[in-house]
Amino acid sequence: MPVRKTPPTRYARNRKKPPWVVNKVLYLKAISGGGCGSVAALFNQRYGHKTTVSKSFVYEKLKSNQYRLQVIKRNIRQKPAKRIPVNHTWGLDLTQVKLSKKQAVILGVIEHGSQLNLILRELPTKHSDRLLLAQCQTICQFGLPKNIRTDNEACFTSLFFITGLKLLDIQHQSTHLASPWGKWPDRTLFWYAEKQNQATGFNNI
Repeated sequence: MPVRKTPPTRYARNRKKPPWVVNKVLYLKAISGGGCGSVAALFNQRYGHKTTVSKSFVYEKLKSNQYRLQVIKRNIRQKPAKRIPVNHTWGLDLTQVKLSKKQAVILGVIEHGSQLNLILRELPTKHSDRLLLAQCQTICQFGLPKNIRTDNEACFTSLFFITGLKLLDIQHQSTHLASPWGKWPDRTLFWYAEKQNQATGFNNI
């Protein structure tokens, strides 16, 4: 007798997504401003252990929820900023710019409470020992912070850098992966400095 083939099993991903999935997709779109593929990748990176979404799913939900998306963006813009005490959190970030026909590594440090630019300095390399040395020099001038926030670049997550912060009694905070909006003060500082002083060198700012 011929063997009957069993029908293919329907997977959970074909089922209707719960409401929280749509809410997270709209929120990620509002804060990142990325395309459908970027929003889908961000969602799957954060919530892939629960469920995943596709690029087409993100497109359909954004298209059918334009008003909700505008409301979320407006609420984010109008949300009052949290008051942070001075020297509670410093933000560190690196960028590369072309100075004198060569690529220069620039370190920026911002005090989140006052939005003060503490340093904007060219470094010979972005090794962890150079970063700690610049950090100690900044501490001698402005005092000891409670937290230091960085992204997930290897020089900031190395054992040498994290151990150095622990010895200084500083807590290390890192942003979410692929979330550049988590360090917007540092990005704004670099954008302004590049526009104003790219030709003169960052050590003179």
